[in-house]
Amino acid sequence: MSARATPLRVGAAALAALLVSGCSSRQIYDASLGWRKNECYKIGDLEQRERCMKEADRPYDAYRAGQGKTP
Repeated sequence: MSARATPLRVGAAALAALLVSGCSSRQIYDASLGWRKNECYKIGDLEQRERCMKEADRPYDAYRAGQGKTP
C-alpha cells in the first residue's frame, strides 16, 4: 500500500491540525466548507448533489441546532 495523499487523508490531517491548534468548533466547521462542497461535486445524481450542497451550505448555528446542542 502506498502512502499517497488521498483527499480523505488530507482532510483528516487538516482536521487533526485544526483540533490540535485549539480552533473552536465553529472555526473547524467553517474551514471544512470547501471540503464538504468538493465531496458533493463527486455525486453523479443531480438531485442528490443539490441536497448535499444545501446541507454543506447550512450555517453553523443551524447545524448545532440540528445536533440538539446549544452554541
